Amino acid sequence: MTVISNSSPLITLANAKRLHLLQGVFEEVIIPYAVYDEVVVQGRMRPGAENIAAAQWVVCRQVENQAAVQNFRGIHRCLGPGEAETIILAKQLMADWVIIDEVRGRRAAAQEGLKLIGTIGVVILAKELALIASVQNVLDDFVRAGFRLSSATYQAALEKAGEA
Repeated sequence: MTVISNSSPLITLANAKRLHLLQGVFEEVIIPYAVYDEVVVQGRMRPGAENIAAAQWVVCRQVENQAAVQNFRGIHRCLGPGEAETIILAKQLMADWVIIDEVRGRRAAAQEGLKLIGTIGVVILAKELALIASVQNVLDDFVRAGFRLSSATYQAALEKAGEA
């Protein structure tokens, strides 16, 4: 299975000390170099950056067509380099899943016909695979780590996980 991730899911899971859930659900996660730069190089002083850098199951891949990235950013002006490279790399590798949380990135990826999942979706899959006992405990870890989560989204996730 080919899975490409943007930066925010990595950061959220690492900050909440739940990065291992990505490996448990997907075994390997591919990130473009723009995401690696954002999370590990520029973010080297942030919590979780070392964990992401050390995770051997997080694999960096180069986007072959940088012109496509620039064209895509020209069309979707609100996207950052990490989001744009994530989407273009997902198309390049014909990814099974793209992990993106930001609304603008999700919208652009959906327009490209990519199959999307967010960080909360990964957590729900982790419960379905019996990697965790409770989605609520993980969501609470996210909130404690600074992840902004509306009460409606929190409740919807619990309902989807059968914990409401």
